[in-house]
Amino acid sequence: MAKISEIIRPTVFVDMDGVLADFFGSWAKMVGVKTYRDVPPEKVNPTLDKMIGTDFFAKLPKFNTTDKLIQLVINRFGSYNILSSPLRNDHENSKKHKINWINSKLKIKPKQSIIVADKTPYATKDGVPNILIDDRGLNIERWRAAGGFGIKYQADEDSLDVVAKGLDEYKEKYMKDVNERFGMLGINGLAFGGFRRPLKIKKSTPGKLRYPKAKMGYSDGKGYSMNYKYKVRDVYEEDEIYDLYEFVTPQDLKQIEAYADRLFAKVGIDVEFTKHFLDRVNDERNKKPITPAELTRLFKQVYKYHAKPIAQMGPDAEAVMKDMRTDVNVPFALQWDKDNQELDLVSKTVMRKQDFKSSNRDFSVETLEEKWTKKYKDKINCSNPKGFSQKAHCAGKKKKQKANEGVGIITPQNTTKDVKPGEVHRQANKLALKVNNQDTPMLHGEVLKDLERRWNNGKNI
Repeated sequence: MAKISEIIRPTVFVDMDGVLADFFGSWAKMVGVKTYRDVPPEKVNPTLDKMIGTDFFAKLPKFNTTDKLIQLVINRFGSYNILSSPLRNDHENSKKHKINWINSKLKIKPKQSIIVADKTPYATKDGVPNILIDDRGLNIERWRAAGGFGIKYQADEDSLDVVAKGLDEYKEKYMKDVNERFGMLGINGLAFGGFRRPLKIKKSTPGKLRYPKAKMGYSDGKGYSMNYKYKVRDVYEEDEIYDLYEFVTPQDLKQIEAYADRLFAKVGIDVEFTKHFLDRVNDERNKKPITPAELTRLFKQVYKYHAKPIAQMGPDAEAVMKDMRTDVNVPFALQWDKDNQELDLVSKTVMRKQDFKSSNRDFSVETLEEKWTKKYKDKINCSNPKGFSQKAHCAGKKKKQKANEGVGIITPQNTTKDVKPGEVHRQANKLALKVNNQDTPMLHGEVLKDLERRWNNGKNI
């Protein structure tokens, strides 16, 4: 039987500009020419500089083949990632607007969005060649040199057949033996890895996809087109990786707000988020990104345990929601809405910060319904417990310590048939002692195991 690790399953990376987004058409329009090929060399850098500090990348139109390309990749390999680059001299701004474009334009989101200048570190993983679909010949050339499998494709010049043939070539080259050995075959190459559920094709679905014929382009003989990318190789720079599942989008915030509204409406409160809240939730100072799931959980737990006390605070009051498990803090203010005759809970900002201090009242929540981890328990300061749950935990811990006082170390002498090993001692985890005149001390846990074996076998203790 084959091990799962023996099955080749590459990561597929898709470039954004020129592959999914029509960068060249928008650039040509900005310059005032018919196509990007007509951009005079002396206008390349000046016009690219005009994009700096703008939302140029957020407004790029999507190719009409974009969704089909993404579905093509998913059908063959299950998922895809975006591997793009920020504009030179405009790293942070262009990065932000590319992320916005991905969130707003793509129906099926990538597993990851990687914004990086040098793409070659992602060419292989654990010896498996990864796939890059890119319009820039130089990127493909470097990718292949690094051990990856490159497919050169430019949406406004090439047919999707180019991508389909490239993906099939990869499977033929690297996955044929695996498929033959383990029966991982699919109709029209739509199965992958042997573990994919068979596709259910509707009757209305054509048996074969047909794409426009490829448009001829110019080649310099080195495997990539003679276009602007050859003139401005250093347009992109810097490295940044973003996992899109870790970002909170405006749509996410609307859903969280709607969910919180349904909860707090029962106590006459309407939840709102400020513009600063959205900016701060994705701030790098959080170190670990705050997720939509964490925000949803915070509002759910705060409502469950603190809804009435919050409503009783009345207008003009300020306080802080705290999640002691995730260290997510949400300062908020209560404002009276005369028009709707209700309290508005305005979430002013958010941050992930341990031991967040505030002069305002805090409403803390913990993992009441989940099993606490040892790390979380060790973090609790029983000299100053926070919230009901921590106080209850510390009280139980103190009671257990008191009950175990004076019990002593378990030995063969104080263990009897009436008391099984381990029932009379709970505190000697780190103590060592000699058993049966052995020269090597045995840890307490080992002693208990030895006594347990004797007890179960009916031998004398």
